[in-house]
Amino acid sequence: MRETVDVVVISTLGFLCFYLCAKQLPDKSTASEKVPLLEERTRALDELKIRQQEARDDLEKSVTKLEAQTASLEKEKSLLQEDKSKNQSLGEELAARSKVAEKREEKLKDDIQKLEVRETEIESKAKNLESREKEVESNAQKLESREKEVESKSQNLESREKEAESQAKKLEGMEKELKLKKEELESRETEAELGKATTEEKPAEIDEKKEDEAISVENEEQKPAVAEGEVKGDPSEEPKEEEEKLSGGQQEPALSDAELRKKMIEEELKRIVKQANETELSEEDPFDDDSVEALKKGAMKVCYLKKFYDVMKDEFILFPSVAKTALDYTLMEAAEKFYFDEDDEYPSDLSAGLRSVALVIVSEEEDDDMDEDYMNALAQDIEI
Repeated sequence: MRETVDVVVISTLGFLCFYLCAKQLPDKSTASEKVPLLEERTRALDELKIRQQEARDDLEKSVTKLEAQTASLEKEKSLLQEDKSKNQSLGEELAARSKVAEKREEKLKDDIQKLEVRETEIESKAKNLESREKEVESNAQKLESREKEVESKSQNLESREKEAESQAKKLEGMEKELKLKKEELESRETEAELGKATTEEKPAEIDEKKEDEAISVENEEQKPAVAEGEVKGDPSEEPKEEEEKLSGGQQEPALSDAELRKKMIEEELKRIVKQANETELSEEDPFDDDSVEALKKGAMKVCYLKKFYDVMKDEFILFPSVAKTALDYTLMEAAEKFYFDEDDEYPSDLSAGLRSVALVIVSEEEDDDMDEDYMNALAQDIEI
């Protein structure tokens, strides 16, 4: 500011000097008088010029300083603009990263929720596993006792096989005796025919003897055949019982394996569910229709799939039962596939009720003479 004021002062003084000189030139009469004044004024002008030159020099210096300052300011401005652009790009990157971070936080929250749900599921499964382990231990103890029973049963079976072999030998001897009797009967028939030609006086007596002999031979032929079917136990020689109705006297149609299997599953499952509702479950939370339907569909996949011919009882036995598949969780695992979605588990309270009822039924109705491993080895698959 001081430099600009000096420039203005110097310029105004210069203009005043030129004005005064121009005014004094035409007045020639007073020129001589004014010479000393002009000299003084020229001196003053020289001094002013000197000052003006100094002011100009100072002004040039200040201009050069200003130019240097402006250049430095432009550099700083360009640097600031670069910093600004960098800050803008950094701000955009930060905004993008913040959005990504927000999305990741949302995913983390979802993952945490899923992990919490899985932890609860794992805890429930761990509890179920603990209960299953205890049951497996009890089943292992039962299996050990059953193995001992199986060993005793195998010894009994060996003795029964020996008895069956001795009976087969007896049957062979009886067959030989029957053949001898048939030959004797044929020889007697030829003798009777010859006697009939020679002696026509006693035809009635001969006929009565023939009938008695034929009846006795037929009875002897039938007895070993029945005994042989009971000992060998061939499944192709099933006893066919004819049951006639009292009203109509018609033969009742026999059920196929698939129909019999379906009937047995429905009856046993109905009995188990009813008993579980009455003894194990509360009246407020009994078996619902969806749970029972899932059990039916699961039972059709795992129950009564094999049949075993019992030689001693002369009948077919279908297994495994609904109670046994419920006892070893096979029925509930099969029912889970039909219980709403695949991820849904069959209710644990219903499973516990089924197993407790199944345990009572198996302990009450299980035949000690039946070895399931032996039955599996000789069983046939049922056509569904």
